[in-house]
Amino acid sequence: MYFLGSILQSVLALITQPIYSIHLSADEFGIIGYFNAIKNVFTPLFILGMTSVYLMHYFKQNEEDNKKMLFNIIFYLCLFNTGFLVISYAGLYAYFSLLEVNIPLNPFGWFILVTLVLDNIKSIVLINFRVGKKAFSFFSFSAVYSVLNVILGLLFVAVLKWGAEGRMLAPIISAVLMLPAAIYILKRYTTINFNYNAFKKSAKLAMPLVLAAYAFVPISNIDSFYLERLDNIAELGLYNIGITIAGYAQLAYTAIALALEPDIFKSIAEKKINNLRRVALLMFVPYLIF
Repeated sequence: MYFLGSILQSVLALITQPIYSIHLSADEFGIIGYFNAIKNVFTPLFILGMTSVYLMHYFKQNEEDNKKMLFNIIFYLCLFNTGFLVISYAGLYAYFSLLEVNIPLNPFGWFILVTLVLDNIKSIVLINFRVGKKAFSFFSFSAVYSVLNVILGLLFVAVLKWGAEGRMLAPIISAVLMLPAAIYILKRYTTINFNYNAFKKSAKLAMPLVLAAYAFVPISNIDSFYLERLDNIAELGLYNIGITIAGYAQLAYTAIALALEPDIFKSIAEKKINNLRRVALLMFVPYLIF
């Protein structure tokens, strides 16, 4: 079921890519690619490694403690993200102004920041399906979101002719439409618990993960920033199309990693080294072969 979600996402992307190519200009693809790179840079700061911290504790605690911890993480992460969203936009405004970036900041800057906040909710829902081995629920939630995103994307871009704005707005509207379902699901996995000190402790534990993420994020996104500095947005757009198509192959490995991630933390918590080795082989051998 984890693979089916990735397969569906790949099929939908392959179907819609030619349609978007007809209705979006090379410059608009460049804008989308550039802001996706910015989004990737901000992602570790918005999630703060909290999903990993949750997994670290999940197999060491009882169900009630997990529910309290999850509520605490969601509550304070949402508060933090609300404040950080404004700070991040101010930072982007300063960056665009100082470097005279030849791409409009508005409304795309707000789009990516709001998307990051909503993505956290979706990630937390999906991680509970993964640790609970609820593959069908994982697939269903992912599939509905993907289909909604495609329908709205085509509506905004191909029908309403909203261009890059419509393409980047579609995931936000899809996430908002899925929000009531996400809240309903999370109510089953949480117990009200306000403990700022516990969140601070979790954030401190997660800090090395955030720093480790920034050993990789700049390398994987620096190409977009470099191409923007060449002041050729159309070239960046064509490059972004190629990167997007190449990225479809990565979805299979992502599905494997997502499916096995809870097993990694469970093996560590239970100190089952042989299980950990088997999981590592399942994750990395297919990746090295392909």
